[in-house]
Amino acid sequence: MSSSLVPSLILAEKTELVKLRELPLKGKILVQIGQQVIADQIIAEAEMPGDLLVVKLVEQSGLDLDLVMRNLTLKEGEQVEKNQLIFQYKTFFGLFETNVLAPISGQIEFISQHNAHVGIRGSSKKLKLQAYLAGTVKNIIGEQQVEIVSQATFVQGIFGVGGERFGEIKILHPEMELELLASDIPSDSKDKILVSPNFPTWEALEAVKQSGAAGLILGSIDNQLLTKYLGYELGLPITGGEVLPFTLIITEGFGDLHMSDRYLEILGRLEGSSTAINGATQIRAGAVRPEIIVANTSLKNKRTAKITGLEIGAEVKVIRYPYFGMNGKIINLPVNPELIETGAMVRVAELELEDRRVITVPRTNIEII
Repeated sequence: MSSSLVPSLILAEKTELVKLRELPLKGKILVQIGQQVIADQIIAEAEMPGDLLVVKLVEQSGLDLDLVMRNLTLKEGEQVEKNQLIFQYKTFFGLFETNVLAPISGQIEFISQHNAHVGIRGSSKKLKLQAYLAGTVKNIIGEQQVEIVSQATFVQGIFGVGGERFGEIKILHPEMELELLASDIPSDSKDKILVSPNFPTWEALEAVKQSGAAGLILGSIDNQLLTKYLGYELGLPITGGEVLPFTLIITEGFGDLHMSDRYLEILGRLEGSSTAINGATQIRAGAVRPEIIVANTSLKNKRTAKITGLEIGAEVKVIRYPYFGMNGKIINLPVNPELIETGAMVRVAELELEDRRVITVPRTNIEII
């Protein structure tokens, strides 16, 4: 039987999950191996160097290099405040003067003798790393990394925006309506992670924002509405760093797709649970999917999701245009490569979609559910 290893969307209700949490530079680890941690607990911290701004004294003052250097009173290592006078030159008995002010507060890191450029390093910033996954510290690696292990329910979406957030899951209404409306958003949604099987209106997104909710998990969203929510058109298929009022995760795709019964069943059982979510998504190589995690789930009747080979009968989701987000079942896996619209010869899969249509797509365009 023909098979191919492909990425898999994970919906695991009971599994052992390990997360590696990492500082971007060496810092201080605040936990110990074997210690229990909660999701929003600070487990490590580091000092991030401030920005370096270069003040070009010759260019800003309009004076010659030798004149600037002779009248320079600053020294490397000195502290300066924003808008503090860092250079002054007076002429004609003080009637005319040239002033240069510090653009930021910080420390004089260097003074170039060649061009009178002065580097001011801004104040450092303390970076705090949260556990994100509630569980047990499994390992500590150097001064940057902490491994956390937990018994958890772990669910991946197909696309998301926004970073790590925490809150309790609240199901809005499990019935399949046409749209998620502003009137469907409860006023007591602060710090909640709202779940709806439907697709939203703009007014609904505004209502979620006003409610103070931490996240919104939906079946789908219109692409133009997503652009309006972000305030710009999403270019590169890498998300997660956006500054947004709440994290948004979709489970099916773009358009007017409703959440599948499998997602709704699992998320419904998690209502009221303390949950961590992350909308970070990377579509191409090294695929990253948005995730929903409820830690410390009992391992009784453990079911671990694994990435397996494609086979006839496997349920999959299409992750490329024009069938993005559609679910189907593999009905044939031709052995020989076939010619596709782009002119490339690739291995393909024949799928029967939920609406009974039969399509042929490159195997790289599907993920196992």
